[in-house]
Amino acid sequence: ILDRMELPSQLLEQLAWNQDFLRAISGEEGEPARPIPAELLTTMLERGRRGEARAMLNWTARAALNLALHSLSPPVDAARLADRIFGYFGLIPFPERHLYPAAFGHLMNVYASGYYSYLLTLDRALELNERLSRPDVDPGLRRRVFESSSETELDAVAREILGRLPVRGALVRLAESL
Repeated sequence: ILDRMELPSQLLEQLAWNQDFLRAISGEEGEPARPIPAELLTTMLERGRRGEARAMLNWTARAALNLALHSLSPPVDAARLADRIFGYFGLIPFPERHLYPAAFGHLMNVYASGYYSYLLTLDRALELNERLSRPDVDPGLRRRVFESSSETELDAVAREILGRLPVRGALVRLAESL
């Protein structure tokens, strides 16, 4: 089942860094048809990609923290556990006496998927975006993704777009392109 809350967000994030999309929406005041200079676009896309590896490590550490806190038997020192997990992934340590887990909203609210579904949803979004970006695809399908009101409806739209539910692999293709 696709995450109805996260998938549209992931699709928009991918769209925001799509070269063709950026060209299409760029322009200057007084000259809206003037395209973004190629050098500027290249620089923007390169800088946007630089942080992706660290972001993947952060997402993975948060997923590990989420799973650990929901799997371990109490009592658990959540701040100490966060320190150990984030350190394992080579991330910048938290300040002494931090309360990071208390600020990590996915742990404390009713977000049913938990944070560990974030990277899985990114993989699904990348695959759907690959298909939705093609010129032969009905633009109404993208709109239906964003208007889906349930996971079941979103799954049906994904099946219509791809002919099946998304499968793992798009995230691997993204990593190979970096």
